[in-house]
Order: sequence, then structure tokens, then C-alpha cells
Amino acid sequence: GADEARADAETIAVLMAICEALGLSDLRLLLNTLGTPERRAEYVEALRDYLEPYADELSETSQRRLERNPLRILDTKIEHEQKILRDAPQLIDFVDEESLAHYDAVKGLLADLGIQYEEDPQLVRGLDYYTETTFELESPGLGAQSALAGGGRYDRLAGVLGSDEPVPAVGFAAGMERLFLALDAAGVDRPDTPEPDVFIAALGEEAEQWVFRTTQSLRDAGLHVAHDLMGRSLKAQMKEANRQNAPYAVIIGGNELEAEAATVKEMESGEQAEIAFDVLADALQRKMDSLDKAS
Repeated sequence: GADEARADAETIAVLMAICEALGLSDLRLLLNTLGTPERRAEYVEALRDYLEPYADELSETSQRRLERNPLRILDTKIEHEQKILRDAPQLIDFVDEESLAHYDAVKGLLADLGIQYEEDPQLVRGLDYYTETTFELESPGLGAQSALAGGGRYDRLAGVLGSDEPVPAVGFAAGMERLFLALDAAGVDRPDTPEPDVFIAALGEEAEQWVFRTTQSLRDAGLHVAHDLMGRSLKAQMKEANRQNAPYAVIIGGNELEAEAATVKEMESGEQAEIAFDVLADALQRKMDSLDKAS
């Protein structure tokens, strides 16, 4: 893995590019640094010392967090707890010079890319394996639960999984349902599900195994292939092929397996032809090329 600031900035840029490609624009990128686990541990103790006099004013959830992991209290959405936190110690004040230099480099790289961000000193990760850069992407149109995606650097994760040495790593995770809600809130049409080039219908267990293997090889050849995974009848499978608007259906049963030739049906005209297994991919690709030219 790469431990340079460029890896952090590029990961953030990838996230922003994905959201832009989806049509999302009114987003807030929040940024912070966690520094090293050693310095963060010092901050945790300082935060706990600050919050303990307010323990009776905290919710039951935050009281539990005060004992187990005070960092998670920083995520609170409760207004009076947010007020208490306004004068709390800031993690940035505990970050060492090397980590600050890394953070400044990330910010500089984002500025070079024209990516706007807001520094949020209360943006943290409660897991010990996180280090250095942390970020979160929000969609204000979602209200209080506005987070779309979050990530950061987690160089200590490999150690948690058994590695003897830290392994540089940075990444993010996004909630699919949150992305869909953000698209709806922004009035952006959701991406259409691509229609398959061909739907493969199987009759019998042996045919299902052949279809499963062949589907992968046809996809490797550049075809968009769908097939049944529910063991439905041929009639139901052909109905599904029609529902998905597949221009061609490939039918595989015992006779086709014995002859080593597939029955290929043009869905619009109903015309059928037998095509040998060893030339099936090329034949289907030629058929799709002809459709593209005709359209």
C-alpha cells in the first residue's frame, strides 16, 4: 500500500468523481486528521476528563460511550450535547508535526484538484486502526442523517487481522440506500439498469451448470448476459427474457448439450437457429453488432 498523501487525495477524488457521474452536485466534503493512535489515545483521555463533569447531562448512550469510547460522543446529534462539546479539547491540538504535515499535504492536493472541503475537528473514527486522514461526504438534502459516504486511512487494520507490520491502506464506504435517497432529493434520475444482450435459459441441472460457466465466458467476451438463478420453467424464463428486453435468448437443454449446439432465438421475430458451442460467443457478438448498426 501507499502511505503518501497523494493516495489519500486520490481516494477522495475517486469518491467525488463517482458522485459527480451519478449527477450529485450539492455535496459537502468534511475533512480531518486523526494523527497516530498513540497521540489519539492522549486525546481520548483529555476528552474523557472534560466530559466527566457533564456525565449526568449526557444521554444514556453517551454515558456508555464515555466509559467505553468517548470519541463516539463527538457524533452526537443531540443539541444540548453538541453545546457541551463546543468547548471540548480538539483532536488537532494533539496531532504531532509529522501527521500535521501529512494533513497539510492532503489539503494542498485537494486544492490543486479544485475539490472544496470543510475541516471538521469533530470528525473522528472510533476504531483504533484508523490513522491520519479521515473524511465524510454529506448531502444536505437528506436532513439530519446526511452522510453519504465516509472513509480514511487505516494503516493499522492489517495488524488487527494478524499482520506483524502495519500495511498502508486508504479507502471509503458508501451507503447505497443513502445514495438513492440523495438522487431522489436532488431530483436526479436514477441510472437505468442496462438491458442484457442475451438471456440464457436452462432446462435441467446439467444445463444450469453449463449455463453458469458459459455466462462468465460470454461476459468475458464483452457481452451483457443474464440468466435464471431460480430454477424456473422454460416458459417463465422466456417471460423473464422478454421482461428484461433481451434481443436474443439462448436455450440450453439436454438435446443442446448432446449436440453441443445452442438454440438461439431472436425475441422480436421468434426465429430460431442452432449455433455450435465453440462459435457461440462470436455469433452472438456479430448479431449484436448488426443490431447496433441497424439502430
